[in-house]
Amino acid sequence: MMDFTGLLLGYKKNRPLTDAERKNQLKQKERLELPLNYDLCVTRLNSTFMETVDRYYAWRGVLTMMMGVFILLCGVGYMDLVWITVTRWGQPDENPEEAMLFLLVTGMILLTSMGVYSWIALKETLTFTHFPIRLNRKTRKVYVFRPGRPGRPILTADWDKLFVTMTPCKGSGTGLNRNWDIRAHVMADDGETVLDTFAFDFVWHGGELDVLRGHWEFLRRYMEDGPEQAHTLVDVCMPIAEHRETLRCSFNRFYVNFLGGGLWLWYMLLPYWLLCVVGRIVSMWTSKVPVWPEHIQAECRIEADDPYVKDERSNQKKELYPI
Repeated sequence: MMDFTGLLLGYKKNRPLTDAERKNQLKQKERLELPLNYDLCVTRLNSTFMETVDRYYAWRGVLTMMMGVFILLCGVGYMDLVWITVTRWGQPDENPEEAMLFLLVTGMILLTSMGVYSWIALKETLTFTHFPIRLNRKTRKVYVFRPGRPGRPILTADWDKLFVTMTPCKGSGTGLNRNWDIRAHVMADDGETVLDTFAFDFVWHGGELDVLRGHWEFLRRYMEDGPEQAHTLVDVCMPIAEHRETLRCSFNRFYVNFLGGGLWLWYMLLPYWLLCVVGRIVSMWTSKVPVWPEHIQAECRIEADDPYVKDERSNQKKELYPI
């Protein structure tokens, strides 16, 4: 489900936990008997670590497309105003001073708007192609590439000390129309204060949260029980860990997103889908592939005889998506 909570302004820090967060806590040592759900999130998997995409990856490119359209409309609209003013210049009912003042004020407003739209678009462009999350079973660490952190893009946290909870996303509606995600809080020593926050890769829309819990259980069992179940369940690894996604992958990722509402909805939204694909291509091809620092790579070394290795080479030419 399309949702950009945490991408534009980040998450609030240095605050106490809320009662709702305590109520919806997901515990690392508590097993949930639910169907496991991995939702095409895994990029690579082995006995040492599992790496997933970020919560924004599925709808990557929508912000780029929308902001690009708004910037284009602002530019074309202003040029249209200038053209109308110039063509009416010198007519008896035209006041040159008022016309120039109108163009100046309008230009400042539109220029400011274009600056804001560009700032939003930069959350997806000229950054990383995705923001991977790596869960290391052996070091019990979670490594997270975070958007909007050019100086400190990577967060390292202790898996066992994270406070994990299901959280409703602001501005996504109420009740059955609300989006939910799984957030992990880095806590202060007092166990009450949230120092930092990141979200895992899955966003769920609706009031039935067992699907969301099932995704958490997929992650939890990998860390707590071992790689066996994840290795069996994951039949496709997203082919983006070491390079940009292909053009076909960009088309297909949005095809799957829109197809969730039925084939008739996909045909009805086809023009919007194509615009989103264009935005995704621009977003991906102006960004660089994330690379983990050497010390993290050293901590995540894979054994030569590891029987649970899976990555895009394990897909065996299987069709990732229907088209």
